[in-house]
Amino acid sequence: MANFKDQRAFRKATDSHYFPAVGADYVMVISGYEKLSLAVKTHQAGALKNDETIEYSTIHGAKTGRDGYIQTWNILPITFMDDSKDKVMTIIDDIKTNGDNNKLEVAFFKGRIIDEMSFLGIIEDGILTNSERPEGDNEGVTAVGSIPTELKGHWFPQSMGASPKGFLEAMGGLM
Repeated sequence: MANFKDQRAFRKATDSHYFPAVGADYVMVISGYEKLSLAVKTHQAGALKNDETIEYSTIHGAKTGRDGYIQTWNILPITFMDDSKDKVMTIIDDIKTNGDNNKLEVAFFKGRIIDEMSFLGIIEDGILTNSERPEGDNEGVTAVGSIPTELKGHWFPQSMGASPKGFLEAMGGLM
C-alpha cells in the first residue's frame, strides 16, 4: 500500500510541475515573410553540433580523442502546406530569388500561447532551397499537399546572444 501512495504522490507532483512539449509548440518565423509561418506543416529548430571527435594516436599507437569544435551550420527540413492559389510556392520562389536571400533570418519559438512563448534562437545567413513542386494525386481529396524544402544556415541560440527583438512584432501579427 505504501508503494501505491508513493506512486500517487509522484504522479500528482509530476502533473502539477511537468507539462511535456508537443511538436505543435514550436513556431518558426521567417523575417520579412511572417505570414508564411501559418503554412508551415513541419520543421526543426537548429542545434549546436559537437559530435565530431578529433582522434589521434599517442605513444605506442594508443588511440585517444577529444571533442571537436562547436559547429553552427545546420540543414533543417521544412514542409509547407500547399494552397489552391499557389501563393505559398510563389512566396518560396520569392525568397529563393530575393537578392537578400543569403541574409535570411529565421527565429524559433516554443510555447502554446504567443504571449508566453520562449525564444529558442535564430538561423542566420540562411538560404531556403527546394527542388520539387508538390506531387499531384487525383484521388487524394483529403490529404493536404505539401512542399518539401530545406533551410540551411548558422544556428545561434539565445544562450549565445541571439535576440528575438526584430521578430516580436511579427509574432503579434500571428495571433
